Amino acid sequence: MQKYYHIIYSEDEDETIGNVAIAHGEVPLPHELIAELEGLYTLPFDLELKKLRYHNGSFVEEDLDNDILCDFPANNLGCPLMSSKMAEIIKQNLSGQEQIDWISAKIIVSGKEVPFFIPRFNKELDVLDMEQTMFVPETDMVIIPSFSYNKIKFLDLFPLPSKGDNLWMITTDIYISERVKVALEKEGVSGVTFDIVHVV
Repeated sequence: MQKYYHIIYSEDEDETIGNVAIAHGEVPLPHELIAELEGLYTLPFDLELKKLRYHNGSFVEEDLDNDILCDFPANNLGCPLMSSKMAEIIKQNLSGQEQIDWISAKIIVSGKEVPFFIPRFNKELDVLDMEQTMFVPETDMVIIPSFSYNKIKFLDLFPLPSKGDNLWMITTDIYISERVKVALEKEGVSGVTFDIVHVV
């Protein structure tokens, strides 16, 4: 049985500072962004790479002292932004049963546009082992997921289900097969780490 992993952002050594992709103006909440993007395949606004420092309980923008943009950058949209490289590796390693499309986006880095992509899931997939998954009592809110191998064995990328809303469509709660993990690591994809998850 192959292993599965949660994709998470890499932490900088200095957790108080880092380069982040920022959308300016009124930033939509995740559920609002999902609704705004219905039927669209291009993000209708650009993001800009900024340096953020955490100071006295809030984030402060500072001038970039480097233009390092990783393949999986943190951002203020709450969505998974993937470089062309990362997105292409994932596309090449999907089974075809994931039911994903891709939204194109642009990050402005020192005045230059860099293409990025956001995976959008088009079907809420049944992936959890309901007996082993830990929920908030008397709710459908997952605390610690446990996945059913029989449900995910033909999937190489899938979201955490989100009952009662559409947040599973565009989410940072993304899980991948070992096959995808190995392919990403082989090509040196940056800005991402992998946390093994429980599968039964």
